[in-house]
Amino acid sequence: MSKNLTDESLRAIALAREVARSLNHTCLGTEHVLVGIFRVRWEPTRLVFERIRFEKGALRAAFLAVAPREAAPPKNRYLPLSAHLVASLEEAARAARDLGRPRIDPEHLLLGLLSGETSTACQLLAHMGLDRGRVRGETLAVLGEVKQPLHLENAPGIVRSIEVLTIATQELRTLIESEADRSPKVQPENAEPARALAPVPPPRIVELPLFICPRSHGPMEKLKGPDGLEIGLCPECMGTFVPAGQLAKLALRAAEGTLDGLFERRQE
Repeated sequence: MSKNLTDESLRAIALAREVARSLNHTCLGTEHVLVGIFRVRWEPTRLVFERIRFEKGALRAAFLAVAPREAAPPKNRYLPLSAHLVASLEEAARAARDLGRPRIDPEHLLLGLLSGETSTACQLLAHMGLDRGRVRGETLAVLGEVKQPLHLENAPGIVRSIEVLTIATQELRTLIESEADRSPKVQPENAEPARALAPVPPPRIVELPLFICPRSHGPMEKLKGPDGLEIGLCPECMGTFVPAGQLAKLALRAAEGTLDGLFERRQE
């Protein structure tokens, strides 16, 4: 299950374990994960908590009332998952798939926690005066409003293209350097001065228009790098389209070893 979680969701689980251990609890439950999601401050869930007025002071009082501190720490340092949490994680994975996301974000974890009416997380919300249905509705509303950040791992085609181009450019650079070493430039004494070569015009980069994805039949979103490189990305099936001119420019960037921050969501 952990391989399906994004870095933000893994951080929420890690914070939940810290809360459980600090209170000497014997297992990791839905109430701990709810606190972990709140502490991560991930943008979609942050908006949900702001709208439902999910405040830190009220959360602490309600948490200690629902799940008070144990007197002695557990003998086993490993904290097993409660049955409610296991079911919630399965619901979170299902919610992510239904929303077209390949991995589980904190907002999907929140939807999973709200699926079990008898879970401790839902009891905690009820103790704070929050309706489970309203919290779920606000979460779905925020997901419809907030544009999801692009995770590079969600587009494996881009990652594989970068790997292939990086290897190819490294081999090309090695070949050029070896040829340069074997043919040293020696100017004879009576040689005429070399004529200045005409400047070579830069390669023409094809401008990327709006493409239609052949699989989902929807418009492909533009991703633009800092040097003008653009590719098409389908937000539904995560398919990618890279024109030949753009691939040439990507190869030049890979040869220079400056691929960090290459693809960023374009601000339209």
